[in-house]
Amino acid sequence: MKKLLLFFFSLYLFNYSIAQVVGPQSAKIFGNAALAGFDQSWVNTENAGASDNKYATFGNLADITGSHTDYLMAQGFGLIIPANAQITGIMAYIESSDMNACTADYNIRIVKKGGIGTSEHSAGDLYFNADSKDNYRTYGNNADLWGESWTPDDIEANDFGIAIAALRAVTGRVTEGRIDNIRIAVYYFLPTTLPLNLISFFATPQKDKVRLEWTTTDESGMDRFEIQRSPEGGDFTSFGTLLCKNQVSTNSYSFTDYSPLPGVSSYRLKILEKSGSVTYSKIIPVHLKADNAATLYPSPWKKGEALFIRNAANEKLLIRFYDDAGEMVAKASTSSGQVTMPPLPNVKGILRYKVFDEINELRGSGALVIY
Repeated sequence: MKKLLLFFFSLYLFNYSIAQVVGPQSAKIFGNAALAGFDQSWVNTENAGASDNKYATFGNLADITGSHTDYLMAQGFGLIIPANAQITGIMAYIESSDMNACTADYNIRIVKKGGIGTSEHSAGDLYFNADSKDNYRTYGNNADLWGESWTPDDIEANDFGIAIAALRAVTGRVTEGRIDNIRIAVYYFLPTTLPLNLISFFATPQKDKVRLEWTTTDESGMDRFEIQRSPEGGDFTSFGTLLCKNQVSTNSYSFTDYSPLPGVSSYRLKILEKSGSVTYSKIIPVHLKADNAATLYPSPWKKGEALFIRNAANEKLLIRFYDDAGEMVAKASTSSGQVTMPPLPNVKGILRYKVFDEINELRGSGALVIY
């Protein structure tokens, strides 16, 4: 019985996968869907079908913080997935701007079989770019299924897509929120057979580096491993090599990426046999913030409610807040993932901030919308 179980376990390990991505591709079908309490509807929705400086817009929202639009529905992405693929992640790319910096995300949700999902991917990010240009923001990643299970037919259907709503984050100015382009990429695995027994494969972020470790058995006729990496939505490239040990017993390997990419990147092993045959391991996504950035969320933030900071190591951090003139108006400190803010009785709108560590090195910066 043990031998039989070992046989099936080995068969499972050999049935690894080759990871692929299709897209990002732009939507072709656009429309509106009602959202409770909405103040304005999106218009010229078809303009979100290409990055061409033609915009889907909604006009001026009521001058009340939190007034919001209905849903802009983008569907029909024309993504083609092999019938035997296993979907592993979905990433949306939304190109937006507001020259008055008054608009923020309200809802970002997936659309499956024409229905709007319940997994919320909005973090309240502001439609703002310091250079007053359109800016792509990404939602989801190559291991994010948005709270759903998927088949290739679900992805290829014209009723697959994304629903987007925006809100007023700052009062006193006209909202000029607009969307130039909406794209989606889908990640999936294709079943394949590896020429060795890959028992485990891990990629672990460690502050400013990523450590990769893997274990094999039953190596024979192998040449080398090439360690490959890709930025989110990008192509894989090799940046390291380790020779295979070619031992039937357990073989352990490790490799450290000392210059990891910011944001979501992916790692895999390219496995080369002496015969010239090539196969690939599964893909492992890793999320690193640019410059180890410590950023505040949610934004917009309501006074009196909890404010959080990305501080996975619970380092001692100092946050300084600045007005439009560059004058520091407040500061706060933390040694956890939450920030206790000063009262700020006369402050509303946008405050810029910078985050410093104990040796006064800049660890992050951004804009916090306060209401």
